[in-house]
Amino acid sequence: MATIRAVIFDLGRVLVTIDPSRAAARFPQLRLDEIIKFSAADDPQFQAFNRGEITPEKFHVALGEKFGVALSFAEVHAAWTGIFSPMPGMRELVGELRAAGQVKLGLLSDTDPWHWEFIGREFPWIKETFLRPTLSFQIGVLKPAAAAFLRAAANVDEPPENCLFIDDRADNVAGARAVGMSAVQFRDAATLRRELPLKML
Repeated sequence: MATIRAVIFDLGRVLVTIDPSRAAARFPQLRLDEIIKFSAADDPQFQAFNRGEITPEKFHVALGEKFGVALSFAEVHAAWTGIFSPMPGMRELVGELRAAGQVKLGLLSDTDPWHWEFIGREFPWIKETFLRPTLSFQIGVLKPAAAAFLRAAANVDEPPENCLFIDDRADNVAGARAVGMSAVQFRDAATLRRELPLKML
């Protein structure tokens, strides 16, 4: 059995929470049910932005057309990025893993340049911790494609079988396992702490 030498985290709903109602409260003309449906990653424009295939300017136009509202570029940016808040207990848990120094730490996220810029500004500990993140808008691939997990393993300089992947979605957990990674579906920090091998902390 392979030894786990790296832990690779998802970002949204693992390291930070995602709450579309925060955007809906600020801009009520954006219907909450439509925001949730759009951000579920099944919309072609959303996927294209996450793969880095369209610019923020084109994404702004696409959102306006999708919701039938005339929001400025700045307003769309504010609505799109204002959905994150800290995931309870995760900064502390990741900090303990980093301090213990028993495993390398990696990040694999389906995200876009707006979100990543916001994360870096509002949650600087994430960029300080994950020095070689694997981000979909930079690599042009979304989970659960095998190429995403393989790139994340390469970015922590380990083969997939030496990596443990943490994600909130079952399909992404299955995708990680398909390339040989160990994987855990995230529920909350306390549960994850119990599921990690004791020697990591």
